[in-house]
Amino acid sequence: LRLLLSLVIIRRLIHIESAEDFIDIWNENPYWQYFAGYEYVNNECPLRPTDIIVFENMVSEQDLEKLYSSFSAMIGEAFPRLKL
Repeated sequence: LRLLLSLVIIRRLIHIESAEDFIDIWNENPYWQYFAGYEYVNNECPLRPTDIIVFENMVSEQDLEKLYSSFSAMIGEAFPRLKL
């Protein structure tokens, strides 16, 4: 669940529409992987692009917006100069 939620949050933050493109970028970004719970760099995302899309479709837009808002507020408190 942490992996799916973190992928959805990151995807919304950087506004990448294509799940395939997002997975390609995620595979090369150790910071995103750490945020998703990985301790070591992983060259392959354990999820398929369709897994992300199915998860996003299962969760309501309102729930995703609440999650994103909570995350943004938490980051804003921790890093006041960072604008999300």
